[in-house]
Formats: sequence, structure tokens, C-alpha cells
Amino acid sequence: MNILLVQPHFKKREKAYPLGLGYIGAALKQKGHRVVGVDLSFTSLADVCCMIEAEGIELIGISLLSYSFKNALSFCQGVKSYKSVPIVAGGPHATVFKERLLCDYSDCFDYLIVGEGDNSFLELVASLEKGVSLRNVGSLIYKDNGRIATNERSAEENNLDSLPFPDRSLFPVFKYKGMFARYGDYTQIITSRGCNNRCKHCPQPLLWQKWRGRSAENIIEEIELIVDIFGIRDFHIEDSNFFGGGTERIRDFCLKLIEKKLNIKWQCPNGIPVADFSDESILELMAQAGCYNICLGIESFDNEMIGTVGRSSDFNKVKKIVRAAHKAGIEIVGYFMIGFPAQTSKSIMDDIYLSRKASFDFVHYSIFDLIPGSSLYRDYSHNLHINDILNRKMSVSKVDIIPLKRIRTIFSLLNCFNPRTMVFIFRSLITARNPFKFIRRAIAYSLDIDIKF
Repeated sequence: MNILLVQPHFKKREKAYPLGLGYIGAALKQKGHRVVGVDLSFTSLADVCCMIEAEGIELIGISLLSYSFKNALSFCQGVKSYKSVPIVAGGPHATVFKERLLCDYSDCFDYLIVGEGDNSFLELVASLEKGVSLRNVGSLIYKDNGRIATNERSAEENNLDSLPFPDRSLFPVFKYKGMFARYGDYTQIITSRGCNNRCKHCPQPLLWQKWRGRSAENIIEEIELIVDIFGIRDFHIEDSNFFGGGTERIRDFCLKLIEKKLNIKWQCPNGIPVADFSDESILELMAQAGCYNICLGIESFDNEMIGTVGRSSDFNKVKKIVRAAHKAGIEIVGYFMIGFPAQTSKSIMDDIYLSRKASFDFVHYSIFDLIPGSSLYRDYSHNLHINDILNRKMSVSKVDIIPLKRIRTIFSLLNCFNPRTMVFIFRSLITARNPFKFIRRAIAYSLDIDIKF
């Protein structure tokens, strides 16, 4: 079949390579299908419609995230008004809302795949090609004679090494910018899927059934392939739970990287929980293997409050991790959230004070959001409308959302005058290919706003 895979437009300031679609595209190509990829951040609806006609597209796959859902919906409606091409939707938003999406948007979506789509998408395409029943396609929700049918969810793939590497030729790999990078072009990779933690503000427990890791050999083989084909030597490890397989797994990965002498750099920008660092000495080995930056997902130092969402962040332990990182030559960024449901203004100010004392190279404050699929979303969403949540018009915090935005803005700007942060920014500026673009990205990242660049 001729298949189009679509990544909806997300935030202007943060464009990440669509790894999920890359995995599915690679699997489809292995089966002999012709696959085209489109990212709506770089392509207009009119151009996509022309492409559908020119390429003879027979099926469209689109990835749904909650914060890009409105953009995805607009795209699907536009395509359907142009030509009646079947659309299959997957991703976190489809996994959370399931049948409700087909009920409410039957004019947009023909099929939904919940959970991992690697095998289910292949099964769906094979069934459509043969014209047979869809009852045996795992994790599929579809329309059957006017009624919505839901198939049993497939088991997740345990052997991640058996999956083909994401096809990075499907999307313009060099256009994905927006995250801090020290060494020019970069790309994202994952070394595992799933998460062992059960944080109530995160949808991961619903999206993934369990944590699974790739072997060090498999990860390094992908890295070598990327270096050979694209010349990229800066990698962002986007795992939900990088330390989910334990410290020894990271140690094995680093030792094999060092042995290979690949001369690459990498960072962990996804927010590693403090509790995952059972042994700070691993940072020295990570640095030897090319790691230059890690981000700690602290959220808050108020353990009485943060404990209600299944997290803990001891200030003294954080200080030990920061010292160990700096000793190893690794930059360290602290991620904090303000506006949790049980949080008070005093708790927020204490977090900001302690975050400045922790000697981070950079601190990012974000406003807590209710994410569909999380436990907290289920607790509060009956009082809120989904569009208000997605548009950030309402808050579940005791502190009003307008002061939260002001607090974040003021302290994000003040943090830039922290001596260590000033060194971090200066070092990033002198290595940036376009300093002006870097400054705009830094402002957008710090203040959590969209700036066109």
C-alpha cells in the first residue's frame, strides 16, 4: 500500500523527531509498503492534499498528542473534505480516550490503535490489503457496520532489539531544533520504553504496561548508523525512565560506548527522578562516555505535598548529585513544577529559593498541567472541560493561574543572572551556529511560550 504518516504541528519552540512514526514507517517498509512522512510543522494542508493525489495515498496514519489534538483534528477534517482517505490514529491521546474519539469525531477517524502501534499497524494494513475481517487486529478500535468494535489490546513487544531502527529518512531530521544542544545538529533516540514509576501527574502507567530496555549493543548499532548516514554526533536520550533497568545497565552502556571510541556527545533532557540515582558515581562513567548534560525531574522539594503524587526529592541528595555531576564535568538542569493541587504559595517560594541554592547550571520552572491519562486528570477532569485544560485556561491549584505565570516569568528571568547559569548560557552561545536563534529559543524555553523562529 501507499501510506502517509503524519506528525501534527506542535509548539513552535519545541520540535522533536517523531520516533514513534519512524519505528512504524521502518516496519512498514520492511514489509514492502511505500511510506511517505509529513510533519505539519513544515508542510501545509494544501501541500499534503497535493501529495495524497500525486503519491496515490491509500491510508493515512497520524499520531495524536493531547496538546496537538486540535491541530490534528483540523488537519483530518481538511483532508476528509478533499478526499475520502481512511485515517488511522494512534498515540497517547488515542490510548486515553479510545472509543470516545470515534464517537465524537467519526467524520475524522476511521481506525484507532491504542498502546504501541508497531505490530498492530502492520496487522491492520495486512488485513485491509487482503480485505479480511479486522477482528484479529490487536489493540484496534474501528467501525463495524455502524457500530464501534474494540479488539483486545495486544501484549507489548518485550524484545525491543527485534524492532527495526526508526527510519530517519521519512522526516527532515536536520529541521528538528528547539532543545539545548552543544554540538550542532542532534537527534533523539530511546534506549527503553515504559516506566517503573507510578507518578500520579504522569500518564505513563496507562500508556505503557511495563518498562523494557534495549541492549547496549543494539543502541550503539543505531548510533553508529546515524553517524554514518547523517553525520550527527549529538544525541538526546528521550527515555521516560532512563534508569529503569538499574545503574548496572547504564554502566554497561557507557563502557561499551567508551570501548567503541565513537566520539559522540549525548544528554538526558527528559527529567530523571532523583530517586533513580542510587549511585552518583555513575556520573563519572557517563561523562567518560560522552554525556555532557542531564536534567533532574525534581518537581518540588515539598515532600509532604509531592508525596501525594508519588514522588520525592530530598534536597541534600540533590546537592550530592549536583556536586558529583559538576565534578565529572556534566552540566545539570533542574526541572520544577509550580501549581500542584495541594501546593501553597509558601511551598512555591520555598522551591524557588532552594532551587537557587542547589547550584544547578540551569533551572526550568513550568506550570503544572493536568495531562489526560494521569491519575490526577481522572481525579479532577469531571470538574473541568478538556478544551480549558488544553488551553491552560483553568488551574486545579490553590494558587490562581495568573500569579503562577507571573511567578514563573519573574524567577526564570532572575535565574538567568545566577553566575553558574550565566556561564551555562555563555558557553551555549559561543558554540551555537546561530546565537540569535539560540537566544529566542532560550527565552521561549524558559518562559514556556511560543516564539516563531
